[in-house]
Amino acid sequence: MVAVLLAITGGFLLTTYVQGADARALAGTQPASVLVVTAPIAKGTTAEQAARFLDVKQLPAVAVVTGSVDSLEDIVGRVAAADLVVGEQVLASRFVDPSSDQLSDLVTVPPGMEEVSIQLPPQRVIGSRLRAGDTVGVVASFEFKDPESDKPAVKTTHLMLNTVLVTRVAGAVPAAANQQVATDAPSGDVMITLAVSAFDAERVVFAVEWGKIWLTLQRETSDDSTSEIVTGGNIFK
Repeated sequence: MVAVLLAITGGFLLTTYVQGADARALAGTQPASVLVVTAPIAKGTTAEQAARFLDVKQLPAVAVVTGSVDSLEDIVGRVAAADLVVGEQVLASRFVDPSSDQLSDLVTVPPGMEEVSIQLPPQRVIGSRLRAGDTVGVVASFEFKDPESDKPAVKTTHLMLNTVLVTRVAGAVPAAANQQVATDAPSGDVMITLAVSAFDAERVVFAVEWGKIWLTLQRETSDDSTSEIVTGGNIFK
């Protein structure tokens, strides 16, 4: 009787295991949604800018990597922390906050240069469309008043620095290189870090302290030969 009981119990357990294994195997073949890279995405590219290179694919559940995402909404406002290759499943951990230290090695500071950060409203930084690696011009405006003179203050604006390397952008989403994507205008200030010489760092700080700064996005084809100090006397020249 004991032998018969053990045989029945063993048969029941074996049947249950086989049925469970079949269920697990079937579950693994069920399709699941996952965001997949369809074109190379460079480190530092934002989720919004990378959207055109991402697509939702249906894969067997067993093939979906743990930590992967199935929607752009899961990584919106974040930046690729590494280069992404075609066919790669998008992991939440691969996109980080724009101010993350994981992006600190995105741009190498040239020898002899030092970094200085300035905080500006978005309209003064090309609508927050800057990214690390861009080069900018620094335009400064001042109002000079000679304390020993009765003459009115002189207001001036001038492109005081050219081809300044941007090493970090924080507080807004940096744009990916050579991409033009319409987005809502940002409303918060943007922290821009620049690589400059010691003297130019002093000039930038002076301009922030006592004047106003705007940044221009410069490219290889940009021409600064027409730059000159602008005042109320020559603005309509």
